[in-house]
Amino acid sequence: MMIKKIMRNVIYGALVLIGQGCLPPLLPREVVEGKDVEMDNMNGSNDTNDVKGINDNKEQDIFYEKEINQRRYVDQGGIDDQQFIAETIEDVIDVTKDGLIAQDIEVGKMKPYVKDPHCVALFHFDASAPYEDVCNGLSLNNYTTTEIGSKEGFGTARVFDGKAYLELPDTAVLKVKSGLTLEALVKPQLSSQSYEGKYGTIVTKEDFYEGYFLKIEEGKVSGGAMLSDGKIHAVSSEYALPTDTFTHLAFTYDGAKMRLYIDKKKVKEDVATGNIVYKTNKGVFIGLNAYENGFKGAIDEVRISDMAREF
Repeated sequence: MMIKKIMRNVIYGALVLIGQGCLPPLLPREVVEGKDVEMDNMNGSNDTNDVKGINDNKEQDIFYEKEINQRRYVDQGGIDDQQFIAETIEDVIDVTKDGLIAQDIEVGKMKPYVKDPHCVALFHFDASAPYEDVCNGLSLNNYTTTEIGSKEGFGTARVFDGKAYLELPDTAVLKVKSGLTLEALVKPQLSSQSYEGKYGTIVTKEDFYEGYFLKIEEGKVSGGAMLSDGKIHAVSSEYALPTDTFTHLAFTYDGAKMRLYIDKKKVKEDVATGNIVYKTNKGVFIGLNAYENGFKGAIDEVRISDMAREF
């Protein structure tokens, strides 16, 4: 029963990819024709192609095992089916003469963001232009942050010591009303001491009863905004940020709901309505807010958008 179940999963995964027209058939001819390959081998066929068939089967078995493991990851909520298919097709599968997979399929790898019509500000912190926004040509003021390597494909990031920060002077495009996404890659210095005081600010445009924010608050990741009903609305989730890798954090608001994402997985959602309120010309701050509650660690790929993005 277990073998039949595995084979059904294998055939399903292969047929999905074949149906996309992106991969040649991966199943052995015998399986497609309904023959029992395992029984043929046990009966000791003398066909001259037996040795080649065994090697081919090893190569297929290796691929099937990897495909099944990744399908199990999908089923457990790691990524959705559409993302699984797209990213599997993109990657190259190199089978060596020994039947070993030389290049693994990469699943769920995040790529640097690019400019699009909803991008208000996007900072890659690249060494060539560390303080330049690639969407609207905005420039950050740097207050004692330093440079550090981010991770493959992301170049460099900025390091914050709890007092250092980056400031983006106020401009009209930063005052989004009812569609908003705040996001960044974050790697704290210490999981239990990643901020000064009560808060570890990631990105914020706020003062007393206005604007929006994404921060760490007493062991929780939080995002929120001051809305036209006169109240600060927020969503938060307890989460211990790892110190050895970057974590993607995102907060979205679409005029009806607020959502919080950690590593592209939605962890919190709440109803909220109204426009975001702005009372002053406060700028956007990265790594620190008006109350000097600064983040300790590295931040990269900061993006502000005028829509609620989906992850």
